[in-house]
Amino acid sequence: MKNISKPRVVISRCIGFDKCRYDASGVESSAVREIIAEINPIPICPEVEIGLPIPRDRIFVVLFDGKYRLIQPSSGRDLTSEIKEFSLRFLKSILSPDGFILKSKSPSCGIGRTKVFGNSDYDIPVAFGYGFFAKAVRDVFPSLAVESEETLKNPSVKREFMRRIRISASSRKK
Repeated sequence: MKNISKPRVVISRCIGFDKCRYDASGVESSAVREIIAEINPIPICPEVEIGLPIPRDRIFVVLFDGKYRLIQPSSGRDLTSEIKEFSLRFLKSILSPDGFILKSKSPSCGIGRTKVFGNSDYDIPVAFGYGFFAKAVRDVFPSLAVESEETLKNPSVKREFMRRIRISASSRKK
């Protein structure tokens, strides 16, 4: 019988691993909890990794002069360079990931449903898009399975995710 490695999956640390969200909370996900035993999880919180504390003032994806920025309005900090540099450094350092489970709607990890705001209005989004870390994941690993704790609630999405990460793990050189 062939010895198949468990899939290596990068997971947002706030999903069942740590209370590291901006408000010092965590996220419980039964779908992710069911998957954990079948994978080698690699938990990561890009926001904490760039030096933001727990708890922290909120950060937002902002469209400013045609460019996406990661802004913390309360401090006036532009964290765009830090998050981009960390994301690329981390993604280039991990050894053969098979997939990603990222926090939905997060300014760092959201995959397609992250609110994007205009210059100074943080009440009404002007668009929806990717968080900065999630965008880097798509750029560096365009063919890998990427889902959120929300999308994995759908049984068919979860089955397809598991199929893809198992295929990736089985094709990886030992």
